[in-house]
Amino acid sequence: MSDDVSSQPTEAVAANNNLAARKPPVVVEEGVYTIELISTNYAKVVRGKIEYEDGSRYEGGIKQGKRDGHGTLFYSNHDEYSGEWKADKKHGEGKLVLSSGGVYEGSWEDDKMHGLGKE
Repeated sequence: MSDDVSSQPTEAVAANNNLAARKPPVVVEEGVYTIELISTNYAKVVRGKIEYEDGSRYEGGIKQGKRDGHGTLFYSNHDEYSGEWKADKKHGEGKLVLSSGGVYEGSWEDDKMHGLGKE
């Protein structure tokens, strides 16, 4: 049997057409990390994943190749930050849970804890 789609049964042709219409995620290799974007609109915040060489991984908003909007960073040492990001830095409300048991929940500015927060 040939691999030509026209020689396949109608149901198979429909299935192949549906698969062709779906676009796979875009994967960008950037040296120390890999970005997998669900959408390719570079100017807007899109959902995606970034995997870093040290084993850390980020899932959430990405804008122009940087963490932006809401997302979660799973550190390789098992710490976890979930909250707001701006231009690749923790910025806004977020929660950091340390593998040692410590927790900080509150405001972040320019990648640093800002204000009292809840510990």
